[in-house]
Parts: sequence; structure tokens; C-alpha cells
Amino acid sequence: LHVPLSTSAVLPDIGKTVALHAHTVTREDALLLYGFATTYERDVFEMLLRANRVGPKLAQTMLSGMPPERLVMALRDGEVAAMSNRCLHRNAKLRLARDANIDKRRANHRLSTSAR
Repeated sequence: LHVPLSTSAVLPDIGKTVALHAHTVTREDALLLYGFATTYERDVFEMLLRANRVGPKLAQTMLSGMPPERLVMALRDGEVAAMSNRCLHRNAKLRLARDANIDKRRANHRLSTSAR
């Protein structure tokens, strides 16, 4: 089970019962399970997966770098620098910067349709 830092921080002590909102990634060679403390966090993760060249590891890294609310605002406002400096490595920064114009329109469209 993979969880972002934001979820890890709110987990109870070892041995205690916990309920997480899950997302399953099925691959030819693996079955991966990602867990989230809130449905909103899971929804943001799934939105990130729909973007070009964003896989589960990068989406998890992005959610580990800042709260999901702040991440959504950064995407909506086109703040690639805010995301890059806080939660992404160099290659991801370059990808986001290169795709910012296209992905900003897609992110705005997805955010506006998911808010309805």
C-alpha cells in the first residue's frame, strides 16, 4: 500500500484500525494499491493521473509535496514554479513547464467540471 506523506501523517499508531480511500493501479506486471485519508485527496490523485505523462508515482509525489487543496489551486492558477519547487524533481519540473500551456487548459476544464 502506497500513501502520500499527507495521509501518512494522519495514520493512527501501529496496530490500530484505519480506513483509507483506495485507488488500484493494474499493470501487466503489478497490482498497486494507493491509499488516501480523504476522498478529496484520492480524487486529486485520480485527476493527476489523467494528465499527460503523470503516473502514480509522480502523482503521489505531488500530493506529498503540498496539501491537495494547495495543489489544485497551483494547477488552476498555472503556478508551475510553486509545484516544482516544493514537490517535484528536475525532470518533472521540465515536463510540467513544457506542457503548462496545454495542461493548464485541461486542468481548468477538469477542475470546473469536477466542481459541478
